[in-house]
Amino acid sequence: MAATGTAATVEYAFAAALPQIGPASSWVSQSCSALGVAEEAIARLDICVNEVVANILSHGGAGALAAPIRMQLSVERDLEGGAATLTVSDQGVPFDATHCAVRAAAGTLADAQPGGLGVIMLRANADELAYRYHEGENRLGITVRWQTA
Repeated sequence: MAATGTAATVEYAFAAALPQIGPASSWVSQSCSALGVAEEAIARLDICVNEVVANILSHGGAGALAAPIRMQLSVERDLEGGAATLTVSDQGVPFDATHCAVRAAAGTLADAQPGGLGVIMLRANADELAYRYHEGENRLGITVRWQTA
């Protein structure tokens, strides 16, 4: 990013509950739009948010459900494009989506098993992922980038 760019950061916290996925997704989309993120990048980030929050609620355990999920959105823009980084923090069991193994694709419909696509979708839509577990908290950074047309 060029030194002549702009940067902004906003934060949001919500109860760890299924009905909150929609409002969290809306907050990300509206915040990104207000901060000048390209529509294509917003769409990719929205897929990531939905997958990450659903996985926290489904697999994070009692700790994840007992504390709010926090999100921090940082956007940097310049004349060439930009980058939006969403950091999702939860108090669930440690889980590093950046290094976990993914299941091989099934060869037939009969061999297919439900689940396991969230990490694949996350990795396919993010330009960069960063994970840290510190003092009982998962922190997953999801970065999407775009070029100015």
